[in-house]
Amino acid sequence: MKFAKSLLLLVAGASLVAAWSKEDHEIFRLKDEVEATEGSLNFYEFINAPSVYATQEELNKAYRKTSRQIHPDKFISPSKLKKSGKQPTLYPPKSTYIPQTRKAADERFARLGLVANILRGPERERYDHFLRNGFPRWRGTGYYYNRFRPGVTSVLLGLWVVFAGGAHYLIMWMNYSQQRKFMENYINDARTAAWGKSDLGAGLNLDILGDRGGTPPPSGPQGNRKQRRAAKAAGGSGTATPTGEPTKHIAKRKVTSENGKVFIVTSLGDVSLVEEDEDGVTQEYLLDLEEIPKAEWGRTAMVTVPKGIYGWFLGKLGLNKASDAVKDIPEITVVDGDSVEEIMEKKGLKKRTKGPGRK
Repeated sequence: MKFAKSLLLLVAGASLVAAWSKEDHEIFRLKDEVEATEGSLNFYEFINAPSVYATQEELNKAYRKTSRQIHPDKFISPSKLKKSGKQPTLYPPKSTYIPQTRKAADERFARLGLVANILRGPERERYDHFLRNGFPRWRGTGYYYNRFRPGVTSVLLGLWVVFAGGAHYLIMWMNYSQQRKFMENYINDARTAAWGKSDLGAGLNLDILGDRGGTPPPSGPQGNRKQRRAAKAAGGSGTATPTGEPTKHIAKRKVTSENGKVFIVTSLGDVSLVEEDEDGVTQEYLLDLEEIPKAEWGRTAMVTVPKGIYGWFLGKLGLNKASDAVKDIPEITVVDGDSVEEIMEKKGLKKRTKGPGRK
């Protein structure tokens, strides 16, 4: 029910945003510019109209008067007025804006003409509607994009961060979650089938490998990964937890899944995948959840691609020759019975002689 309500609100909001016309966006733009330059004035106050109910004749009269007052030909810079001992006057009287340059005066005069055209045209009714009921806070993405249009560099940089950074990180996180869940299911099913804790492993075939009464995986903590591997490498003996208890035999059981995968499950709870390579050699691969590569920002294309380009650029400039020079040093292998001098002579290296005064 909550989802349905949210969906209805979203649809209503989208339809409301789509309702803003090109003329509405022009009104929004002029409103922002007037408030940013003149102060908190509406269109009627900007042209110095007597009231919001002014007739067309009163609007025309107010516009002509205001246009004469702020015409760019009458512009005098505030610095010249200050030198002459005069103070610049604000016009319209409620305005807080004094143009500092001729360009700013031209822009102000052009803005006045646009405002007057709205009030003297059919858009006046639309503007009065917003003036009475309030201007919307959200005016659509198109308005804000045109209002604060970024440069090409900013757009490309933003797309690179979003896709090469955020999207790539999301893909890595999804892959990590999927692989972890997939491996957890295999491990849990193999343990269950080997030690019979529940019916989850009923579809797995069980073979016992060297199980001489060894204890099943403990229900409590099984120690950390290092401790369990150390126990496994100790020749078939070890403890499941660092409790100081006597060493016990590690039992192994082999289970075969329905898809033919073979697993070895120890009494420590370790699960290994058994595979045979091309040479017929059987190898065991421990299934460790910690070895699954996690999602990291440092492995996203946003980071790796610039680092790769930087390394390639250094290689082109030859700035990594120091590392290459180290590889060119001939390797000296110590042979029994040969002194250091003999080894260097065989390799074609000269012994470093002592300088004058050196002992």
